[in-house]
Amino acid sequence: MQINADSIRENVFFRRLSEAQSAEGSNGIHWSDLPISFGTALQCAHLDHCICGLHGLLELLHANQGACEGGQLGLGDDLTDRLFYASRALTASAKDKLTEMQQRIASASQ
Repeated sequence: MQINADSIRENVFFRRLSEAQSAEGSNGIHWSDLPISFGTALQCAHLDHCICGLHGLLELLHANQGACEGGQLGLGDDLTDRLFYASRALTASAKDKLTEMQQRIASASQ
């Protein structure tokens, strides 16, 4: 049986759109299925993705540090610096989103 390559691409395309529309979390949950507004679900998904991405970057940096301390080749200074920049950007994005959510919740309760 031959599988149509266009069909596979289409399935992936629509699956990715569906994931975005349901604010899918890093662990597969759909934030939009929870009893919160869709806007809040998207914000929670954003925070989830920032934290997950930051965790991955920190794991890489930790492994790099261990390799370098053990006298082995690591990622190199240039890539290590870029990973630190990415870590800072993810952290800043998550902090900004959290501040935005806190302000929105505070203004709604007044």
